Amino acid sequence: MDQRYAEDYDTEYYDSFRIQSFFPAPEIVRIPDDVPSEVSSLLEKSFALYWVDVSAAANALRASLEALLDELQVPDTQKNKKGKTVPVSLHRRLEIWSQREKEFAELCFALKEVGNLGSHGETVREKHYFGAMEIFAHVLVQLYENNAAKMKELAKKIRSEIKGAKP
Repeated sequence: MDQRYAEDYDTEYYDSFRIQSFFPAPEIVRIPDDVPSEVSSLLEKSFALYWVDVSAAANALRASLEALLDELQVPDTQKNKKGKTVPVSLHRRLEIWSQREKEFAELCFALKEVGNLGSHGETVREKHYFGAMEIFAHVLVQLYENNAAKMKELAKKIRSEIKGAKP
């Protein structure tokens, strides 16, 4: 219950509801079919956590980005000056990925920033979470659906079928 002032300045009470969980959680963004299972399962975890704790959802989104970089074989360890194997930060992994996929890596730096807030216990604003989710969805669609290549193949198929059908 909550209260507000009515037009006649009397206090009125009304029901106020806020969703706190869904099971299963609805997709906040569409996940392409060919996205690796570890990446998609962490994204689905982020969808579920959103209703409970946006910062925790951002942390799961960041973990999904790390899983994507694992799938793309972007190194997560390196040798330091002493020859000891040490972990590579997400920031550095994005820099490494940028050498192959500059456009996508540059977009994911924003996602990393939002995820870092969630990872370090800071408050994540919903608009930043949704923005990062939109960016990640775009990157996943570009990497795993490649509509441009599919459309070229479809156009080629149509043209060959039409040319082959002419007497």
